Amino acid sequence: MKKITIPVATTANYLQFWNGLFNMTPRELQILELFISTADSMEDLCAIRHKVAVAEALKLQDKDLLNVYIKKLKDKKALVKGVGVYSLNKILNPANKDVQVSIQWK
Repeated sequence: MKKITIPVATTANYLQFWNGLFNMTPRELQILELFISTADSMEDLCAIRHKVAVAEALKLQDKDLLNVYIKKLKDKKALVKGVGVYSLNKILNPANKDVQVSIQWK
């Protein structure tokens, strides 16, 4: 088995690396990065206080537009909806320092 180490220095780089699995647009990547950098926990990523901070950082006039992006990220499985909360897909959590991927040809 081959082992490849890919160093990533920023959350943006980490998200871009995994984006082949999620097919997020550049704007969706930016929004997800802001949620990650704003949130104190990956378990309630889209809490109201985080939405306010992200909307302010993006200078969004229409706060409801952020909910459209949250739904798109959920549909792409980057966000996982639990009971009343959205959490980050475990693969995309930058706190996971050691992720192993196996690729198997069929």
